[in-house]
Amino acid sequence: MNIYRYSEWDATQQLPGFNKDELMDELAHGIMRDGDLSYLLWKMQRQDLIDGEERLTGLQQLLKRLQEARQKQQAKYDFSSMLDVIRNKMDDIIKLEQANLQEKLKEAKQSTDTQNMQKIEQMVVNNLKQLKDLPSDIGGKIKELQKYDFTDDDARQQFQNIMEPNLESKERSKGHLLLWARNQFHSMKPCT
Repeated sequence: MNIYRYSEWDATQQLPGFNKDELMDELAHGIMRDGDLSYLLWKMQRQDLIDGEERLTGLQQLLKRLQEARQKQQAKYDFSSMLDVIRNKMDDIIKLEQANLQEKLKEAKQSTDTQNMQKIEQMVVNNLKQLKDLPSDIGGKIKELQKYDFTDDDARQQFQNIMEPNLESKERSKGHLLLWARNQFHSMKPCT
């Protein structure tokens, strides 16, 4: 891994030995061609300068190298698929909870106890509204569901498995998604 140290210019730094006359000739040709000194200086800064065999990399080349490194990282570590797995699991938990709420509402309507039926209906309506109003982003959903009181034991358990994975486990099972995602993130190494 390269380590770079930046310091104030003190004339001891090694720069390619550009010929002053060649640089001035390039400036003169550019001014004649474009007529704009500031544009020419900007252009010279962004493009590679070549002096014999030495090359001073311009900003365009640096940006291109950064984009290639980013694409390489994205190809190596596919974050979108990792988030898709978690998003799908969260959607399944929400659907399971909604189905349980609908079942509770159906059972309450068949009950003869009207006071209990009204309490259950109100609770179901409130919970369904909470689930409907969940943020669309994964982080927001997780934050809101941590405060949510699940009525379905299976949905609660699945959510707890995502939030509190067994730290002994290293597998990518459905109950250990966040641990898997965290381990994937921490095991990343920069490209060299």
